[in-house]
Amino acid sequence: MRIVCANDQPFPLAEADCEQIAEMVSALGAEHADVELWTLRLGRGAPPTADDVAAYYGVEPSFRLVALPGPTRAPRWAQKLVHARRCVEALADRAPEVLWTRNLATAALVLERTRCPVLFETYRPLAHQYPALRPVLGRLLTHRRLLGVVAHSRLAGASLCQAGLSDDRLLVAHNARSPGRMEPVLSVPEARAQVGLPPDRPVVLYAGHVNETKGLESLLDLAPLVPDALFVLVGVVGRNAVVRRAERISNVRLVTRRSVRGTVPYLYAADVLVIPPSKRPLEHSKNTVVPLKTFVYMAAGRAILGPRTPDVLEVLRDDHNAALVPPDDPAAAAARLSRLLAREDLRRRLGAQALADSAGNTWRARARRMLAFCEARLSRAPDRPVAMPARRRP
Repeated sequence: MRIVCANDQPFPLAEADCEQIAEMVSALGAEHADVELWTLRLGRGAPPTADDVAAYYGVEPSFRLVALPGPTRAPRWAQKLVHARRCVEALADRAPEVLWTRNLATAALVLERTRCPVLFETYRPLAHQYPALRPVLGRLLTHRRLLGVVAHSRLAGASLCQAGLSDDRLLVAHNARSPGRMEPVLSVPEARAQVGLPPDRPVVLYAGHVNETKGLESLLDLAPLVPDALFVLVGVVGRNAVVRRAERISNVRLVTRRSVRGTVPYLYAADVLVIPPSKRPLEHSKNTVVPLKTFVYMAAGRAILGPRTPDVLEVLRDDHNAALVPPDDPAAAAARLSRLLAREDLRRRLGAQALADSAGNTWRARARRMLAFCEARLSRAPDRPVAMPARRRP
């Protein structure tokens, strides 16, 4: 199957959506799809190659990359619109079977101005989070050339169905893990020696963006209530309000952003990995639904502390593969965390179950589901496009 993945970011970036796209285009290529990644090119320097992007994210370069030029000094919304137009122009001499995108403007413009079937992907419950978008969503979700929607959660999928998407056009596919990314597997002592964390102190670790949108205020509320533990936040870029507050808490250590692979030893160094026990990312910041880190945490085989929110509950179960607490309740989170830190047997059981539950949830398995969904949907299309001529991968 010939697939174009259109993403309006200037790859490579240390953003979760870019990492997810890189994992998926690589996995689709490994599953014998013919994949082009169309990204945004800013500036006049040499554009990145597929090998550059693959090396940055630690994936196989089983795809081609086309960097479409965009306006460097324009605001972000203008860059998105220009990239959408560039995609329409590029489709004039391409005939992919599917254009797959996470960008609403690209999906809408391609459906309006070309005959190319579109697969839209989203992690957001868009209709609920952005009621003003419902008219636009309604037109997109009922368009005859919309192949379907890949939703990262049942929560997001239900929102789109309420906005007009038919059930047969919906694929709910949680994000996944990359088995090779977690190698070599390290014991706690080995990992702590490698990253310079104390060997004998309980370590509670968060890995991801360290900013106001991730619910980290809840973690900083929690840290003083468990003073014997060292709270490690990996992913600092600059000094925002969260960083400034964290600097004043004696048992919090800040670590600058690491590469995708460079983060893994920190995960193995933890006694407990934490998803901030807050509902802010889901309900207020509106930028996180089932955080991508959830699946990486599970693959590390360490105990996970997280919030009992609707999205997280799709993947994690309390006292099965995680310890889940009421969101935004520091006292309850502190009591549960203290119990976890006091009982190594409990941490081992939860971590082992999380690892076992993640075993079959790989990016390649997700890619196979997506290809099967596209093939089934295309088989119903009366005007299925002719595939563009095969091109040799570099």
